[in-house]
Amino acid sequence: MQTEISLKDIFLQIKKNLIPIAIFTECVLIVASLYAFLFTKEQYTSSVLFTALITSDDGSANLSSSEISKYTQLVNDYSAIVNNGRSVKSAAAERLGLSSLSGYKISISSAGSSSREMTISVTGPSAYMTANIANSLFLKLKSEANRLFGIEKISVIDPAIVPTKPSAPNREQIILLATVIGLFAAIAFFVIKDIFDVTIKTAEDVEKEIGLPVLSQIPRAVNDPDSVKGKLGGNNNKKKESKPRLM
Repeated sequence: MQTEISLKDIFLQIKKNLIPIAIFTECVLIVASLYAFLFTKEQYTSSVLFTALITSDDGSANLSSSEISKYTQLVNDYSAIVNNGRSVKSAAAERLGLSSLSGYKISISSAGSSSREMTISVTGPSAYMTANIANSLFLKLKSEANRLFGIEKISVIDPAIVPTKPSAPNREQIILLATVIGLFAAIAFFVIKDIFDVTIKTAEDVEKEIGLPVLSQIPRAVNDPDSVKGKLGGNNNKKKESKPRLM
């Protein structure tokens, strides 16, 4: 059995099975395209960029390491208020005439450890509603931050706008990834099939198995039943024609 395979053998297998590999890859491409365009739902993301100004102990705008850590903790607190607090989500949903915000993913992040800028991002199936939910959450979060932490200087930098294109799924990436996987799977199938193929097909295979050179080869005889039958039929006709007729 052939246990070693070189790069040349792989290219030979690809060349030998080029048509079935191409057909399989094309089938994977079609299936991936149908899945990407028919069975995946578009998701839209809209964000509000805002800042919460915390003055330093001496009243200046320059922050020390302790004030910077306050911003990091503030992001965590805001995230907990929005994601775990029912009042913020309920108020935002009620403001928009929704029963709940289920189906929408909400996240709060900071631009950096030393940045005052924070972002509220909302991802969901409706482009229009993601922008409205993000703006409503900011307004409610602003009032809650004032009530809970006494922070009054919260200003919006960029309000959420209606996204013009979906943020997910990346259909082109899905199709490309599936096609590449299908191509390598087809190649791997024929290479593995060749590795476990124990049949002897050529003189080189004989030399590899027994370790001796091949001195001669007997060509394969071609048996064509139709041609043999035709020859026999032709002989019978000649015999019939040569048979004398009785007058």
